[in-house]
Amino acid sequence: MRPRPRRGRPRTDQRRRGAPRARRGRTGSSPSSAQAAIAVENALLHERVQRVSDELRRYVVDLARATRLAPGVQLGASPRASLALMAAAQALALVDGQAFVSPEHVQEMAGPVLAHRLAIDPQARFAGRTTDAIVEEIVKSVSVPA
Repeated sequence: MRPRPRRGRPRTDQRRRGAPRARRGRTGSSPSSAQAAIAVENALLHERVQRVSDELRRYVVDLARATRLAPGVQLGASPRASLALMAAAQALALVDGQAFVSPEHVQEMAGPVLAHRLAIDPQARFAGRTTDAIVEEIVKSVSVPA
């Protein structure tokens, strides 16, 4: 009998390894010319802001994990949320004209990307806690890579 495939969330090391693969475009067997043009444009944009250190990737994963462990949070950010946070930080770095993503880019985008993905428990909501405040606390508490 074959072993059952593992279900649930991937381990931390699997999420870090999966982050670059998840950004790759997936196209059908015969892309149209419009899809090809978009793929080339996306490749050029990603080439500009491709420099993301392993420490920064680990920082993004740690922020997402911290949302799942935070008191008052019923449902924290998923691994897909960490991918979205990295993509948003890369986009911000591109807008800033920088060739690398800094921890400040990640911190600036953490609120807009992660806050709406959290579900807080009724007691925390009744106490006046908001998802924005929780994400802000998490960003302050997770150690920033040097």
